[in-house]
Amino acid sequence: MEEKKLEKKEPVQDDKIQKLRSDLYAKQFEDRAVMTGILSEQTYDVGKEWDIPAMQSKIGKTRKNKYGIIKTLLGISFLFFLCAIAFMFYSFYSGRNTVSVDEVDISIEGPISIKGGDDFTITVKITNNNDSDIDGADLFVTFPAGAYISRDSSDELSETKEHFEKVGRHETVEKTITGIIFGEENSKVAITTSLEFRFEGSNAIQNIEKPYEINIISSPLNVTLGLIKEISQKEEFEINVDVNSNSSEDIKNLFVTIGYPLGFQFKSAIPAPRNSDNNVWRIGDLSVAGKRNIKIKGYLTGYEGEKKEFNVRVGVGDKTEQEKIGVVYNFISGNVIVSQPFIGLDVKLGATNAQGEYVAAGNTTNVSGVITWKSNVPTTILDVQIEAKISGDTLNRFSVSPGNGGYFESINDTIIWNKIGTRSLAVVEPGSSGLLPFSFGSKPLLGKDGSVFVNPVITVEVKAKGLRVSDISVPEEINSTVVQKVKFGSAVNLVARAVHYVGPFANTGPMPPKAEQRTTYTIIWTVTNVSNNVSSAVVRASLPIYVDWVGLTSPYNEDITYDGSTKEVVWNVGKIKAGTGFAAQPREVAFQVSLLPSIKHIGDAPQLISETVLSGEDDFTKGLLTDEEGEITTETKTDPRYRPDESDVVN
Repeated sequence: MEEKKLEKKEPVQDDKIQKLRSDLYAKQFEDRAVMTGILSEQTYDVGKEWDIPAMQSKIGKTRKNKYGIIKTLLGISFLFFLCAIAFMFYSFYSGRNTVSVDEVDISIEGPISIKGGDDFTITVKITNNNDSDIDGADLFVTFPAGAYISRDSSDELSETKEHFEKVGRHETVEKTITGIIFGEENSKVAITTSLEFRFEGSNAIQNIEKPYEINIISSPLNVTLGLIKEISQKEEFEINVDVNSNSSEDIKNLFVTIGYPLGFQFKSAIPAPRNSDNNVWRIGDLSVAGKRNIKIKGYLTGYEGEKKEFNVRVGVGDKTEQEKIGVVYNFISGNVIVSQPFIGLDVKLGATNAQGEYVAAGNTTNVSGVITWKSNVPTTILDVQIEAKISGDTLNRFSVSPGNGGYFESINDTIIWNKIGTRSLAVVEPGSSGLLPFSFGSKPLLGKDGSVFVNPVITVEVKAKGLRVSDISVPEEINSTVVQKVKFGSAVNLVARAVHYVGPFANTGPMPPKAEQRTTYTIIWTVTNVSNNVSSAVVRASLPIYVDWVGLTSPYNEDITYDGSTKEVVWNVGKIKAGTGFAAQPREVAFQVSLLPSIKHIGDAPQLISETVLSGEDDFTKGLLTDEEGEITTETKTDPRYRPDESDVVN
């Protein structure tokens, strides 16, 4: 038995290789039979040349498939073409072809020209030239201002609407409208027609318009509006309205209304307007060829270059509503442009209040003023003349004093400055300026006969004029105006006094007053007022510590109160009418007080009431008016039974 040799083990990864190597080199190596699968034998006949017919057969089949697809597509296209032609013929002969808004027409038949106020008739025709129907058509006809349903109606013909359920293809429908139109002579009025519709089978709304004009060859009333083209701010100007009859018969119950622009301030008119807005006039009946004229004065405010429009309506009064035009026969408008003054003017009269007015005290006798002028145009101004007209019932004409070469033309109460007395006004270059001083006085507001001037005012109206040399060297007259006023405040007066022996109350106590004994006195307050009404007037005073309020007042209807905590006496005077104390009785009250003097008062005339103050508001100037009266003592000099030895306190 062979002894097996122990072999050293190699790593696992080399084990198979080592075993194979040992077997190869072993002496007893034997071949191993390898088993393989058994395959059947097949033989093929491989030709020595290409088989052309077979290949051609395959290619032919491929070509036949491609040509078949093309023929199919061409057939389908041809069939679609035939269907399209058939559908076109069907649509054409069945009326379903394309529609167009341009094939819908509006035509208007009517007069080209008429007389204002005459009846007119227009016929509006709508023609559908499409091969499709129109469903739901609305015709709107809009008329201008001045169109009415009839002469006897005040209902304006502003817009009419006519609905058509259907307008067939190649069909014409029409609408006839009658009415009357008033307007300015030789003017054109526009009538606008508008059609809203939709075609059959469509929800889209279409719109077409057609204008129509009528010439107004004459009007039953001709109206002219006279306006200045350009005006400075706050410069007064005149508006002229002329109404002329162009009718063959009388026109009854005529009214004129004027529409003012924003910023126009009405001053006066001839004849006077009928309403509080100052814009309605009743001119009554106007005969054949009759005429009426209205003159209006006012001024404008606005920014430089602003256009202000005025309009005038003339017509027959409304049958149901007063102060209103029922049927407008004619209408006219015009514009005024607000411009910078050619010559800037400013007037200062002492100190002015918040409203730009100078308020003088009631006892003022002299007012000084100065005019400042300046050229505001880029061209030369020749022969400038500046005038200051001073007017007012209280003006003292003898006190007017012009400066800087001015001349007072007393017949017109006007100061004139021109190149004769003021050389700088002969030729005024662009931007030039100057000062013109003057002064004037006032009459006393209280006349010697007791008469008073109520709400006294003096007006200074300054005008400047000159010749402006334009670009073509043609002189053009220019004007500027400015107005300033002096309001004179009223003069109120307070008198405070004490009595013992007279008055509405019976006074008691020793006279002269004795220390530590009570003596009563009556305090009397009297108020007068000169020229203007005064409101919210109050009189106040206080009692000293040693004087007591008794509680008696007179008259009973006056509002007198006493505050025990402050010892203040208040008389709520209220309203004091102008002329109180002069043209009418003064306002007066009385109340009783009690004096309890101390031994410290022996030898003195002690105070009965403190300083008394009157205050109130001037209704005309809106200024505060005051007057004061000093303290009142036991020295009652206004008492008719007063004796000097009864003033001082005795022991």
